[in-house]
Amino acid sequence: MLATLLDPIFCHLALKALTDQDPTSPNSSFEQAVEAWLRWGRQEGLIDRTSS
Repeated sequence: MLATLLDPIFCHLALKALTDQDPTSPNSSFEQAVEAWLRWGRQEGLIDRTSS
């Protein structure tokens, strides 16, 4: 089960389902998708802007 929770595709689908958002582009690499989600979280005030 832990392996499933850490799977990048599972994480992306979970974030998309929980937020009803998808700030990534269809051809994003994993790193680009992570950056897009972090940027979105900061813009929404969900992540402290000083966090990396």
